[in-house]
Amino acid sequence: TDLPKVAGYGAFSATGQLRATPTVINLADANIGLDGATAKGQVSVDTSGARPYVKTALVISELNLNKYMAGGAAYLKDGAEPAAAVKSKPAPSNAPAAKPTDKSINDLLSGEAAPAAAPAKVKGYSQRSGWSSEQIDVEGLGAVDADAKLTVGKLKYQNIKVGQTQMTVALKNKAMKTTFDDIQLYGGRGRGFLTIDGSAGKSAATGANLTFDGIDALPLLKDAADFDKISGKGKLSLAVAGQGANQQQIINSLNGKSDFTFANGAINGLNVAGMVRGISQGKLSGLKTSPTEKTDFSELAASWTITNGIAANQDLRLVSPLLRLAGSGNVMLGDRQVDYMARPKLVSSLEGQGSAAADKGIEVPVRVHGSWDKVKYEPDFKGILADPNRAIETVKQLGEQFKGKKAGDVVKDLLGKVQGQPAQTGSNPAKSQKIDAKDLLNKLLKPQ
Repeated sequence: TDLPKVAGYGAFSATGQLRATPTVINLADANIGLDGATAKGQVSVDTSGARPYVKTALVISELNLNKYMAGGAAYLKDGAEPAAAVKSKPAPSNAPAAKPTDKSINDLLSGEAAPAAAPAKVKGYSQRSGWSSEQIDVEGLGAVDADAKLTVGKLKYQNIKVGQTQMTVALKNKAMKTTFDDIQLYGGRGRGFLTIDGSAGKSAATGANLTFDGIDALPLLKDAADFDKISGKGKLSLAVAGQGANQQQIINSLNGKSDFTFANGAINGLNVAGMVRGISQGKLSGLKTSPTEKTDFSELAASWTITNGIAANQDLRLVSPLLRLAGSGNVMLGDRQVDYMARPKLVSSLEGQGSAAADKGIEVPVRVHGSWDKVKYEPDFKGILADPNRAIETVKQLGEQFKGKKAGDVVKDLLGKVQGQPAQTGSNPAKSQKIDAKDLLNKLLKPQ
C-alpha cells in the first residue's frame, strides 16, 4: 500500500485474536501501536457492501493528527520531518520541493497529502493570509462506512490540545457525524457534535454544536486563533453551519449563533479605564495599546447571531470596579474585519451592575474597526453630539476636569442651545454656535 509522505506512518505493530471469512475480518483483544501511540480494543471490517464497513471500539493513548495531514510537521514540537515510510513514485531529483498545503478532509481520513499549489487567485490577486481558497477534497469520506467508539487520552490538532475525550464517529454515504460525549479542554469540559457531509459532490456541508464550561479563555484562544487579548474562565457555546468548496466559502456561508461568559479575567493590551480617563483629560494617546496594559473584569459576556459569515452582537457587557462597558457591532468572519462600537463608562462606585451609581459616569463611545491583524480604536465624538441628552451628561463630566470651566458653559458652548436656555444671539447664530462648538471641542481634545 502506498503511504503519503507525512510525518506519521512510522513504527507499527499489532497483536490480537484474528478471525476471518471471505467478507469479514475481526481482530479481538487488539493491541495496536503506531508512531509511539497505543490503541486497545476491537476492530471488524465487513467488505460485503458497496464500501467497506468498519466497526471499532478502541481506547487510544494519544492521537496527534498533525502527523497525518499535509503540512502537519510544522505543528510538531520537535519539528520532525516526514517519516521514511513506503514512498510511491518519487519525484525527479530536479523537481521543486513540495510545499505544505492547507489540510483537507481527505487528509484527516486517509492521510493522503494534497499536491502543492500556487497561491490561489481570488478576483485577480493572490490569496492573502487568512482563509484558504484551496479546493477541499471530500473524496476520502467515500472510502468506507464506519461506526467507531473511541476514548482518547489526549488529542492534538494543529496547536489545539485536547485532554481525555470520549467520542463516537458515524460515517455513511460520505456523511460523517462525530459526537463528543465528554471533552476535557483547557481546564474545562464540553460536549456536542461536528458534522461533515460530502455527499453533494465537491462541496462540503459542515456543522458544529458545542458547549463548554470552565474553559480557560487565554490558552484556548491563543492555540485556536493566535489571539491573546482575553483571559478568564467561563462558558462558551457555538451552533453554526456552512457549506462550500473551500474554507473561505464555508466561512462566508456560516449561519448560527454563539455566546460566551467569562469571569475574573482581563482584556490584555488595553487599559479601557485609562483610555476613557485619558480622553476625558484631552489625551488621545490613551487609545494606544500596550502589552503591559490590561483591563481587569469580574464579568465579560456577549451573544452573537451569525448570518452569511457576519457575526452581529448587541449586548456586550463588561463589569469591572469603576468601569462599565457595553458594545454592539459586527465581525465580518470571511473578510477578517471588525466594525464595532464600544461604550466604556467610568463610574464613581465599586457597586455592581444595576446600582444607581453604575448608571452615571463619564462615557465616551469608541469605534473599534479594521482588520483582525491591525485593529484601530477611535473615539466617536460625532456619536456623542448625535445624542444631545447623553452628550449633555458626558460633557458635564468632561467639563468639570478642564481648567475650572463650569459644566454649564461647556454644554452651552458645545451644544449651542440647551433646554431651558435661550439660543445664542448674533448676526448668524447657527454659524456662531458651530464655530464655538468646534473650537471648544478642539480645546478639550488637544493633547496636553
